[in-house]
Amino acid sequence: MSISDFIKLLLGAALLSVISYFLINVFVALTGYFPFLLMSILFFSVLAIVAYIFGELSIQRSGGAGYIGLVIANVFLKLVGSFVFVALYAKYNPPANRNFLIPFLVTYLVYTALETYFMSQQARDRK
Repeated sequence: MSISDFIKLLLGAALLSVISYFLINVFVALTGYFPFLLMSILFFSVLAIVAYIFGELSIQRSGGAGYIGLVIANVFLKLVGSFVFVALYAKYNPPANRNFLIPFLVTYLVYTALETYFMSQQARDRK
Protein backbone atom coordinates (compact mmCIF):
# COMPACT_ATOMS: atom_id res chain seq x y z
CA MET A 1 0.00 0.00 0.00
CA SER A 2 1.35 3.38 -0.97
CA ILE A 3 1.87 6.11 1.57
CA SER A 4 -0.65 8.35 -0.20
CA ASP A 5 -3.33 5.64 0.03
CA PHE A 6 -2.50 5.17 3.69
CA ILE A 7 -2.79 8.90 4.41
CA LYS A 8 -6.17 9.01 2.66
CA LEU A 9 -7.36 6.12 4.82
CA LEU A 10 -6.04 7.82 7.94
CA LEU A 11 -7.84 11.06 7.13
CA GLY A 12 -11.00 9.10 6.32
CA ALA A 13 -10.84 7.33 9.68
CA ALA A 14 -10.45 10.64 11.50
CA LEU A 15 -13.37 12.13 9.59
CA LEU A 16 -15.53 9.07 10.28
CA SER A 17 -14.73 9.34 13.99
CA VAL A 18 -15.75 13.00 14.08
CA ILE A 19 -18.96 12.36 12.13
CA SER A 20 -19.80 9.45 14.43
CA TYR A 21 -19.29 11.70 17.44
CA PHE A 22 -21.83 14.22 16.20
CA LEU A 23 -24.33 11.52 15.19
CA ILE A 24 -24.10 9.77 18.54
CA ASN A 25 -24.32 13.13 20.32
CA VAL A 26 -27.90 13.38 19.01
CA PHE A 27 -28.86 10.37 21.15
CA VAL A 28 -26.37 10.45 24.03
CA ALA A 29 -25.01 13.58 25.70
CA LEU A 30 -21.35 13.81 24.69
CA THR A 31 -21.01 17.55 25.11
CA GLY A 32 -17.64 18.41 26.55
CA TYR A 33 -15.90 15.29 25.30
CA PHE A 34 -14.89 16.60 21.89
CA PRO A 35 -11.32 17.38 23.09
CA PHE A 36 -11.05 13.78 24.30
CA LEU A 37 -12.23 12.62 20.86
CA LEU A 38 -9.47 14.69 19.24
CA MET A 39 -6.89 13.26 21.64
CA SER A 40 -8.16 9.76 20.83
CA ILE A 41 -7.88 10.41 17.09
CA LEU A 42 -4.32 11.65 17.56
CA PHE A 43 -3.45 8.65 19.77
CA PHE A 44 -4.80 6.08 17.30
CA SER A 45 -3.34 7.93 14.31
CA VAL A 46 0.12 7.77 15.84
CA LEU A 47 -0.30 4.05 16.54
CA ALA A 48 -1.49 3.45 12.97
CA ILE A 49 1.45 5.39 11.51
CA VAL A 50 3.91 3.40 13.61
CA ALA A 51 2.24 0.13 12.54
CA TYR A 52 2.37 1.20 8.88
CA ILE A 53 6.05 2.15 9.06
CA PHE A 54 7.07 -1.04 10.86
CA GLY A 55 4.96 -3.07 8.42
CA GLU A 56 6.73 -1.55 5.45
CA LEU A 57 10.13 -2.07 7.09
CA SER A 58 9.28 -5.68 7.89
CA ILE A 59 8.31 -6.37 4.31
CA GLN A 60 11.42 -4.68 2.90
CA ARG A 61 13.92 -6.26 5.29
CA SER A 62 12.69 -9.80 5.75
CA GLY A 63 10.20 -10.23 2.95
CA GLY A 64 7.44 -10.23 5.53
CA ALA A 65 8.72 -13.14 7.64
CA GLY A 66 8.23 -11.20 10.86
CA TYR A 67 4.96 -9.62 9.81
CA ILE A 68 2.70 -11.85 11.92
CA GLY A 69 4.75 -10.93 15.00
CA LEU A 70 4.23 -7.27 14.13
CA VAL A 71 0.47 -7.79 13.90
CA ILE A 72 0.38 -9.49 17.31
CA ALA A 73 2.58 -6.80 18.89
CA ASN A 74 0.38 -4.09 17.37
CA VAL A 75 -2.79 -5.60 18.86
CA PHE A 76 -1.17 -5.97 22.27
CA LEU A 77 0.34 -2.47 22.35
CA LYS A 78 -2.90 -0.92 21.14
CA LEU A 79 -4.88 -2.66 23.86
CA VAL A 80 -2.46 -1.82 26.68
CA GLY A 81 -1.94 1.71 25.34
CA SER A 82 -5.70 2.24 25.25
CA PHE A 83 -6.12 1.27 28.90
CA VAL A 84 -3.28 3.58 29.93
CA PHE A 85 -4.58 6.41 27.75
CA VAL A 86 -8.10 6.25 29.22
CA ALA A 87 -6.80 5.86 32.78
CA LEU A 88 -4.54 8.90 32.46
CA TYR A 89 -7.34 10.97 30.95
CA ALA A 90 -9.74 10.00 33.74
CA LYS A 91 -7.12 10.72 36.41
CA TYR A 92 -6.10 14.17 35.16
CA ASN A 93 -9.45 15.25 33.76
CA PRO A 94 -12.18 13.50 35.78
CA PRO A 95 -15.21 13.08 33.51
CA ALA A 96 -18.72 13.93 34.69
CA ASN A 97 -20.02 10.51 33.61
CA ARG A 98 -19.01 7.41 31.69
CA ASN A 99 -20.20 8.78 28.38
CA PHE A 100 -16.66 9.97 27.71
CA LEU A 101 -15.85 6.37 26.78
CA ILE A 102 -18.26 6.36 23.83
CA PRO A 103 -16.21 8.59 21.49
CA PHE A 104 -13.08 6.71 22.50
CA LEU A 105 -14.61 3.30 21.78
CA VAL A 106 -16.02 4.41 18.43
CA THR A 107 -12.61 5.78 17.47
CA TYR A 108 -10.99 2.54 18.65
CA LEU A 109 -13.30 0.54 16.37
CA VAL A 110 -12.78 2.84 13.39
CA TYR A 111 -9.00 2.70 13.69
CA THR A 112 -9.04 -1.06 14.29
CA ALA A 113 -10.90 -1.46 10.99
CA LEU A 114 -8.36 0.85 9.34
CA GLU A 115 -5.41 -1.14 10.68
CA THR A 116 -6.98 -4.44 9.69
CA TYR A 117 -7.49 -3.17 6.17
CA PHE A 118 -4.07 -1.63 5.58
CA MET A 119 -2.17 -4.44 7.27
CA SER A 120 -3.98 -7.03 5.15
CA GLN A 121 -3.14 -4.93 2.08
CA GLN A 122 0.51 -4.80 3.14
CA ALA A 123 0.54 -8.57 3.61
CA ARG A 124 -1.00 -9.08 0.15
CA ASP A 125 1.45 -6.67 -1.48
CA ARG A 126 4.46 -8.62 -0.24
CA LYS A 127 3.48 -11.72 -2.21
